[in-house]
Amino acid sequence: MHMRAQDDVVGSGRADEPRRREPAGNGRRLRISWLIVLVVAFLLVPQLVSLVAFGVDAVSGGYLSVRTALASEVLPDLGGAVIAVAAIGWLHWGRVVRLETRRARPWVMVVPLSLIVLSAAMTDYENLLEQGPALVLVLVAGTFCTGLSEELMFRGLALQAFRGVTREGWAAMWSSLLFGGLHLVNALVSGPAAIPQALFACVVGYYLYLTRRAAGGIVLPIVVHWLFDFSSFSGELGLEEPRTSDFAFYEFLLIVALGLLLVLRRRRISSAAVDVPAAESSTGVPAP
Repeated sequence: MHMRAQDDVVGSGRADEPRRREPAGNGRRLRISWLIVLVVAFLLVPQLVSLVAFGVDAVSGGYLSVRTALASEVLPDLGGAVIAVAAIGWLHWGRVVRLETRRARPWVMVVPLSLIVLSAAMTDYENLLEQGPALVLVLVAGTFCTGLSEELMFRGLALQAFRGVTREGWAAMWSSLLFGGLHLVNALVSGPAAIPQALFACVVGYYLYLTRRAAGGIVLPIVVHWLFDFSSFSGELGLEEPRTSDFAFYEFLLIVALGLLLVLRRRRISSAAVDVPAAESSTGVPAP
């Protein structure tokens, strides 16, 4: 059977490429309903533990101080990473989460490279120099834990679960939407402003999905996510009010430009056909 053009979210490889199956494995099955339960636990359990340990003020403090950063960022994200790793281990999904066989063509590396350059440009080096080394180290640790936990959950567990029940393009879309939906919890603090944040996260989530396919595994998405978050929080580290920056406009331009590039080259994303039947999961077990 030949691959259909809609197999990628913004397109796929040549329409005449043959179907290619994911290598079989011996992993367990993860139903989508249980994936949702897992994501809720990933979000709530570490936050509740941190809330009990540190109190409301510390948990809502962000990167204002070492204590608030540990309470609101480092420990919750570290707990989320523990939950994700435990789930990956129980499912026996270590290999399929760590390695990517559905490779994109080399030019798609422009996506992660662009995000890395943007992160380097957006970083508020002046503010970092003004803060103490302990607070900067906490920012490094906290943003790394965020990248690690969210990539393992969304470009790891969620993507593989959706791949088990639908085609590649839909799996990419649903895992990216789920990632964006996670950011709607910011509405508790920022109100309606969380909606565009969530939409932005959906788009970035798709770019991180392409990063996984371009790089051949989960490591580069973790690194890109880490650097992106580090640069984003560098301007508010230790400050009651974040510094204003013109880079938000350039960030928007880059995200739009990458989107246009991907649409124009949508049929040249995949290096080979990516069309696995819904009856087979990427771990080699029957789909629910």
